[in-house]
Amino acid sequence: MTQNAKAPAGGRKKVGAISGGRSADARSVSDKKHSAQVGKSVDGRATPAAAKRTTSTPNAAKSAAKVAASKPHGRDQVVESIIDATLSLWSVKGPAELSLRSIAARAGVNYGLVHRHFRTKEAVIKAAMDRVVERSVQFVGDSTDLVEAMDRVLPPSTGAHSRLLAWAILQYFVDDVLPSEDAFLSRLRELAAVDVDSAAPDADVLAKVKAGSMLATLYGWKLFEPYLIRGLGLQDLSANELNALVRQTLLKVIKG
Repeated sequence: MTQNAKAPAGGRKKVGAISGGRSADARSVSDKKHSAQVGKSVDGRATPAAAKRTTSTPNAAKSAAKVAASKPHGRDQVVESIIDATLSLWSVKGPAELSLRSIAARAGVNYGLVHRHFRTKEAVIKAAMDRVVERSVQFVGDSTDLVEAMDRVLPPSTGAHSRLLAWAILQYFVDDVLPSEDAFLSRLRELAAVDVDSAAPDADVLAKVKAGSMLATLYGWKLFEPYLIRGLGLQDLSANELNALVRQTLLKVIKG
């Protein structure tokens, strides 16, 4: 028969060496992990992670307050933000890519507010077009004739209005998105009438056609400018030089 294995020297294992199957070193590591999780070191001091969480709380609160303060409040601010967001998205993507939800996200308001104030995308676009017309009128409001109005519109024009009009006409029924009475066109007609013989039987029609021809030429250049510059080899002209040449053509339209 084989003899039973002898107990190790010293008889029994040291109780302090193990406890519940874990060594003292294992307990130490576990304690440190637990202390780090609860946010304190073994000696009771706050860990760096806990200190970071503690100090970041006020900053997070300030950040949240800043975001809340930047959001529009009240009906007027909400409507203004929605219209501005519509124009911003429209100038980049076109009306076909617009949605009430994307407008709400850009405006910093919830979808329910956009739906409450406008109901449909077409209504938002119509309000945006009204805004563009108002801004255009501000450019020419106190002009004394069509030439002065042209000189106020041509240099600062980026083509945004012409692009918005083109997209609106191609994507929608005109009556659905364009103002029934366009104050900008009405003002241009009034200015064009200055150089038209008021005694002529068709004086009003002539003034309207003159105003329309001027705007069509100006907006046509702004709308198709990249295509025209590339196709006609006008890359060597600066923006000011090109505007000066377009102005000469517009003068012929107005004075002719």
